[in-house]
Amino acid sequence: MKLATFDIFDTTLLRRCGVPDAVFHLVAEQLWRDNSMRHTEYWNLRRQAESKCRKNAGIEEIYAQNGFSCFPEYSAEQIMNAELAVEKEMLTVNPAIKEKIDNLREKGWTIKFLSDMYLPSEFLADVLRREGCLKDDEEVIVSCECDARKDDGILYRKVRETYHPERWIHFGDNKHSDYRMARKNGVKAHLVDFGFTPIERRIISDSNKVLNGWILNLLMGTARILRIRNGNTPSVILAVDYVAATYVPYVIWLMRKSKHNGLHRLHFLSRDGYIMMKIAETLDVKDIDLNYLFVSRKSLMPCYLREDSINRFIEMNANQSLIPQSIDMLLSKLQIERAELEHYGVKFNYKKILTPAQQKDFIDKIFVNKDFSPILMQRFRREGDIAEAYLRQEGLAEDLSQGMVDIGWLGTSRLMINKILNKNIPTFYVGVVGTVYDKSCGDYDSYFSSGQLDIALTGLIENYFSASPWPSTLGYKQGETNNILPRFAEGEIFTETDATQTNVKLCCDFTKELKPYIHYLNEEILFQWAKESLDSIATLRDEINLQPLLTCSFIDGKPMARKFNLLELLNFMFLGARYTAYDRASLQLTVGYHLTKFAWRQHERSKIMRTKLYKIYFNLKNRRERMICQTSG
Repeated sequence: MKLATFDIFDTTLLRRCGVPDAVFHLVAEQLWRDNSMRHTEYWNLRRQAESKCRKNAGIEEIYAQNGFSCFPEYSAEQIMNAELAVEKEMLTVNPAIKEKIDNLREKGWTIKFLSDMYLPSEFLADVLRREGCLKDDEEVIVSCECDARKDDGILYRKVRETYHPERWIHFGDNKHSDYRMARKNGVKAHLVDFGFTPIERRIISDSNKVLNGWILNLLMGTARILRIRNGNTPSVILAVDYVAATYVPYVIWLMRKSKHNGLHRLHFLSRDGYIMMKIAETLDVKDIDLNYLFVSRKSLMPCYLREDSINRFIEMNANQSLIPQSIDMLLSKLQIERAELEHYGVKFNYKKILTPAQQKDFIDKIFVNKDFSPILMQRFRREGDIAEAYLRQEGLAEDLSQGMVDIGWLGTSRLMINKILNKNIPTFYVGVVGTVYDKSCGDYDSYFSSGQLDIALTGLIENYFSASPWPSTLGYKQGETNNILPRFAEGEIFTETDATQTNVKLCCDFTKELKPYIHYLNEEILFQWAKESLDSIATLRDEINLQPLLTCSFIDGKPMARKFNLLELLNFMFLGARYTAYDRASLQLTVGYHLTKFAWRQHERSKIMRTKLYKIYFNLKNRRERMICQTSG
């Protein structure tokens, strides 16, 4: 006989709830949902009962302990059956091991399953059969029924004495029970690893520090299952552990808030809102219409600047100032080409606006130029009129309880849309910065308050987490049936990439997995899940494979991340040079996880000195300009 044996738990079968103890919490939730004292009492008693029993006790022996009689509303047998039902619901197949089982079976190997477990073999056989792992003539061998265990080697010896295999291979995840003890007993053992990622382990470890922390185990169990089902590649891990951890809690919060506030329609602003809308569709919340709104700062700008152009343009920039933005960036916002300006004799002898005088010069040349400015204003009126018509077509001007959904940070789109329509449409954000536009620009609510998110994450969230198959909206055009359509750059169309497909699919799959348990997901637990994951990737304290970021599209001319050469590395560490949108990730890709902490510390130390020197330089430059103005005056 060629014998192939497989461990069951965390090898062949995975628990949706992550860890065994979470099963007990789910049983308590089902039996005593509104009685927290009963919940705590049962959870403690269930664990104590198992520890008091002999090592190879079965579940019936565990529930025969006297303590279970303290629950008058249920018999011990009813509670035991409730546990078995929950356990059966929680167990799902590991597709990677199922494939291995199928391959070995086809090659003539005899398949058996071994487990050090209190659950009966008949119960486990039913689950394995349901999951397509067990054939009718195959056997499940458990410690509680044969009074022998893998962890002391006796179970291996009993199997050998019973079946006398000529060849025997075993697969399992436990280094001691499934590998060392198997090899010690002459079995060719294969150690498999279907464990949790560093961030998942961190969150599970922290679960006992918060109220209802067992729900975090349910979330991490779901994360592990989805990773393994989808190949456990670096892009899949990023999608499950970080993208889903950010957007699934946010969208659940968003839909609950919208329902509570009596909203009937939500507009998800492109491009960042695409993945959020797909998650919201998966939640299938009744009585709220979901609309994908094709807008961008560029497409709204002409409409917004039709009136009070100078003040409005300054207002829509951070800190209501053009300092210290680059000329190319400002012209890009206005969709103005340098060649067009040069045709009218407009040139700039500085690349970045660093002083109030340069800001005034830029404003004068764009908005007060006697030749160019009238043409620009005519363009604003023409393109602005069709932009406003698009917003009205999409229903934003209707007298209806509705809201907008966006990533956030400053709130420019909220500012522009509400001023264009003279409305107060509330907006829901993932996060905001300290300089966010106040509620005079429209009401808003933010999942993360100012200061709760690392500002370094903005580029990552906007351009990787929120990667959309739709291109950026540049403006609008008349359709064949007089409807107004978004206008994109020439040649750009709806295009799926690995990032968009993976992120959207895994976020929606995660949401589907959680729907049966959504009533357990309270706001505090969901927020902790999102916050811990984002803090992890912001600081890179947990080891993550960041290779998928190398394929991300460019942001303002910079890649999301790439490897530095030696000169770039030194310039980054000691001179503060910036080469990518997410330099910390680039640093790890260059020097590796273990050296990143040291290199980043040097970068931060030099940053303190650079900041002091810049302030001295800036003050001297302003003093020199004032002296020149006084002299010329």
